[in-house]
Amino acid sequence: MQRLVDQTVRAHDAALPDYISRSWRRCETYGLPIHTDAYVDRLGSHELKHRIEQHEVLYRLCRPELETLRRVASGGDGIAIVADPSGLVLDSVGAEEFARRAFEVELSPGWSWNERLRGTNGIGAVLMELKSLVVRGNEHYIETNRFLDCAAAPILTPTGSVAGVLNVSVPSSMASAYALGLVEVAVDQIEHRQFADTFTRHTIIRVHSERELLGTPKEGVLVFDGSKLVAANRHGLAILKLNWTALGQHDFGDLFDVGALDDPQGHIGEALRSANGLLLHSVKPDMRRISRSVPNALPRLESATLTMPIYDAAMRADVERTLRILDCGIPVILSGETGCGKEVLARHLHALSSRATRPFVAVNCAGLPESLIEAELFGYLDGAFTGARKGGSKGSVREADGGVLLLDEIGDMPLSAQARLLRVLQEREVVPLGGSKPVPVDFLLICASNLNLEDMVAAKQFRQDLYYRISQFRMHLKPLREHPDLPDLILALWRQTTSGDDRYSLSPETVNALAQHDWPGNYRQLVGVLRTLFALAEPMVPIAPHALQYGTAGAISSPDAANAAHLDTKTRAILQNALDQHQGNVSRAAKSLGISRGTLYRRLSQFGDK
Repeated sequence: MQRLVDQTVRAHDAALPDYISRSWRRCETYGLPIHTDAYVDRLGSHELKHRIEQHEVLYRLCRPELETLRRVASGGDGIAIVADPSGLVLDSVGAEEFARRAFEVELSPGWSWNERLRGTNGIGAVLMELKSLVVRGNEHYIETNRFLDCAAAPILTPTGSVAGVLNVSVPSSMASAYALGLVEVAVDQIEHRQFADTFTRHTIIRVHSERELLGTPKEGVLVFDGSKLVAANRHGLAILKLNWTALGQHDFGDLFDVGALDDPQGHIGEALRSANGLLLHSVKPDMRRISRSVPNALPRLESATLTMPIYDAAMRADVERTLRILDCGIPVILSGETGCGKEVLARHLHALSSRATRPFVAVNCAGLPESLIEAELFGYLDGAFTGARKGGSKGSVREADGGVLLLDEIGDMPLSAQARLLRVLQEREVVPLGGSKPVPVDFLLICASNLNLEDMVAAKQFRQDLYYRISQFRMHLKPLREHPDLPDLILALWRQTTSGDDRYSLSPETVNALAQHDWPGNYRQLVGVLRTLFALAEPMVPIAPHALQYGTAGAISSPDAANAAHLDTKTRAILQNALDQHQGNVSRAAKSLGISRGTLYRRLSQFGDK
């Protein structure tokens, strides 16, 4: 195979781009066939819809450019495609005849074009190289794809992570360099549009050495939190001769010839000289009235990745250590009470890791029936069991190949599934249910639990060998009540909830009342209360403490202690009775109660029973 790769590369073009040569050699290590298509599962319509919803911001930002490219592609003979950070095609538009031909090689929504699955191609190469590029006909690794010329570019978030890929594919006889120019212009527009409705509580400086380019997608956009540079577009970083690692590291005074403690807000619209001596023009923002939005979701992680308002300084240091451990391929356990933000942290670690452009797959082990968890995790072949989906399923472990797998509430995983997981971690391969051929997998593993896994090992509720395999590094998330500055945290979360709209505020008395609560549901509970308060808020009227009684009283006031104690006594008696009936077998007792084994164990722990 190595000789065939070398001969094909040399025969095609002595001046082959370096990124194509690198890609072909990676494909050889993947063991991909050159002469036949690799088998790739297609997402069903429901799964595709869910994936589009996950990337709703990307999808919405790309729609205007896709419509423009639709007209260009339809007028010629090609298609425009938007893919998510894993390489999954979310949407495609263009010439119908060419689209049909592209469908024959599965270049259409629902199919992945990750390099590990499809060999050298525009989308896959961009995710590996993180730059705009062209893959011409014979540069495709798999022969059946060589009728394509693909021009593609990454779409980057304001913090430098990959939001997706924009790709234009045309017949290999057409001018793909022209297509790449169209793609790059479209990506500039998409990335520029990201700053329109975000960072409303930050200072945004827009600069360029040519005044005429201010207000265009070519302008440099720099976002400051206080005086700290926390986000930018690629043009802004290029103007200052910086890269993405500069975010979070430089103050305004480090970047421009101003006073060391100068506030960037005071320099909006002024001419600035960069630290490298370049004279830059800037523009005053359009002072449009900020419209209120319904707080149906917190801002996306990318918009708060660097400031991390929910973490104190000690936690930021813990995050950095955990990231280094994870990137070395060492499993990580995130522990903490319910609602502490374990999945949010896991997604954050993925976004900052070396696998940021690869899939992030989260599995809630407590949310899967015991009879189905192995099928969901490890996949199955067609007909493996009654009710199996036609065509089978890859399973979450294979979905996470190349990326990060989060096993949330791993303490609720049945012992049988624990044994299979241990084999996957040891052998780095998975055998789907109903199959016999192992499939190689490569992923970083994060486990999360609000249970004490050591106690579960002692109680023989969790496999000791699996525990030692996954517990090489642990990061504990403190409960909300232990945060060193809870009022400041509440205000930071309030700014996120309101998208920084200063017309809506909490009175000092309300902040104090919220800070006095012990928040057993932690961040999840607090965020729910803040969203409710925002829905009730009126412009320019600070929210008073009496508003806490509307739909939030249960979260702020404690129940009657006597009633609570009585309820606890009855609950404990019911749990103990179930255990007695099943001779202390927790799994059977939990099943008889209609709850998961982990839930039963957790409730027993709350009462001091082990």
